[in-house]
Amino acid sequence: MAKIQEALAHYQAERFDAALKLAKAALMQTRAQERAPVLLLLSNIHLKLGNKRAAADSFVAAARMMPEKRAAFFKFAVGLYRDENDYGAIADIAAEAAAALPDPDFLFELASACKEAGRLIEVKEFITGLDFSQSPHFMMLNAFGAALGEAGKFSTFLEDACQKKPDDGILLSLRFAVAASICDFPSVKALDRLVADPTTPLAMTLLENELAYRRLLRNSDEAHQTLPSYDERALQLAGGAVPAQRRAFSPPGTKIKIGYLSNDFHQHVTMRLFEEVMALHDRDRFEIVIFCYTDEDRRDYQRAWPEILRQSVVQVGSLSDQQAADAIDAAGVDILVDLKGYTQGARLGIVRRCRVPVKATYLGFPGPVRGADLDYAITDRIVTPESSRPYYEEKFCRLPESYQSNGSKNRARPQPLSRSELGLPENKIILGSFNTPTKISPEVLRLWAAILKRIPDAVLNLLCSDATARQNIAAALAEEGVDPAQLLFFAGEPYLRFLARIAAVDIALDTFPYNGHTTTSDILWMGTPVVAMKGTHFAGRVSESLLAAIGAPELVATDADGYCDLAVRLASDAAMRETVRNRLASNRRLWPLFDTERFTRHLELGYEAMATRARQGLAPDHLDIEALRARTDSLSI
Repeated sequence: MAKIQEALAHYQAERFDAALKLAKAALMQTRAQERAPVLLLLSNIHLKLGNKRAAADSFVAAARMMPEKRAAFFKFAVGLYRDENDYGAIADIAAEAAAALPDPDFLFELASACKEAGRLIEVKEFITGLDFSQSPHFMMLNAFGAALGEAGKFSTFLEDACQKKPDDGILLSLRFAVAASICDFPSVKALDRLVADPTTPLAMTLLENELAYRRLLRNSDEAHQTLPSYDERALQLAGGAVPAQRRAFSPPGTKIKIGYLSNDFHQHVTMRLFEEVMALHDRDRFEIVIFCYTDEDRRDYQRAWPEILRQSVVQVGSLSDQQAADAIDAAGVDILVDLKGYTQGARLGIVRRCRVPVKATYLGFPGPVRGADLDYAITDRIVTPESSRPYYEEKFCRLPESYQSNGSKNRARPQPLSRSELGLPENKIILGSFNTPTKISPEVLRLWAAILKRIPDAVLNLLCSDATARQNIAAALAEEGVDPAQLLFFAGEPYLRFLARIAAVDIALDTFPYNGHTTTSDILWMGTPVVAMKGTHFAGRVSESLLAAIGAPELVATDADGYCDLAVRLASDAAMRETVRNRLASNRRLWPLFDTERFTRHLELGYEAMATRARQGLAPDHLDIEALRARTDSLSI
């Protein structure tokens, strides 16, 4: 005890080096069960000397010996390790620290450190203690699911978590969403039954905690999309109670300044569709600013952009929503176009906070984006007919041909691969499903089974990487009486090989109620017939829009029977398939779908129509943009 007292005296006299030497000696001479005061002294000495890592180690040791101080000491230690960027040390104690202090914000801090250390899977015992009403906490739960490696494992985890926390509506809703991602069709049907009457308490809980994107996958009733969702509630919590007061639009005769906001400015499908449009804008009439919050490790993609785009980028990823909104306002943006909507990583709080005169949503989310203080949704007459108006807060700016932009000059042109190189049989009719399995609804699978039974010499080549999803799909088709030999899975593969596979199949089968979007345009780019069905909401009308824009509307069936009949007719008629392929190849160069410059001019007409109303002091209203004169020459693509 003498050495402890002497160490304490040196500490109080600010002779920290001497105090440290004596405290270490005292620790060695003290019985294990009596070391807590010495460890606490050591912690404070190390802090005075600036040795945060050593101080944290001592706090951890003291926490294990002093139950009444455990929560505070673990919190001190975590803060010190974080200051030193020692995320591995936090991961080492995360389980103990979580048990000592189960505060949601502290648990989130622990989970974040484990993620930084590449050990997120270790948070399994405490991650359900996060507050999932906070968007970052919810995203962390999804990141944990990804860290588990297989959606089937995450589904099992969520089932167990829901049993332990049966009143947690967010967990329950996510459980159903993950079940859909692994094609757990009984769970998908069970959710539909539970929310059939949205006025019941359980249905209300499930719906208000359902992701808006997931709802588009599950239900094609536009009225259903207006029910409260997790995204809308999270936005209201994060975005402030009252939307920002708008600035005045720039005066007539000046360039219209367009701001594009997204985190998808990397090797993402959005850029495959839209990068060329941003480059093709008429700089004599428009000034373009790209507000980017893409993760830094993904921005290398932008180095290959043309200079006109690179010089337009403003990085806002490190800014708060308010700071980013202030940066957009300081840039004098007239029309802010959010390219995310309710998709993963969106920062609609920026949109809600900024004072831009006109705000629009485009491309990222095929449905209403409620609560974000948006004026316009950029669409077309097929995806949003007149009947859709009541279900949107936004006014429609409907482009004259397909709403979907499509880059063509830089689009991939893969070398053809033989069926044997792709692992496909040479002597079979091959149907292909190239959409993510999340889009495979029970109704789609039932129709695919009917088609396969009517074409016994056909096989279905289906994109699916997850082992559990493959088992569920195979089991569901077997229940419908499909021969297992008719099902051939393929996993995710490099984009050029993926396109070559699309070209090698005879017929692509679209999904519903959520169609292929970029995938359908990929299929049409490769000239492969795609069988689609007329939908009843934006996400389910996209393939119809794309097929109309390439001059092949007859590939859209009006109902389920027509969908099956069309697929069977194409499968049984080689001449018909060849005719369609030849027409798609020809129309790709003549029709509007891949005419990127024409699309850009139409989009600019939309922006000018918005500007005209704003400059006249008129409120946003529905806009229908008239088509330019039809192209008579062939595109060089």
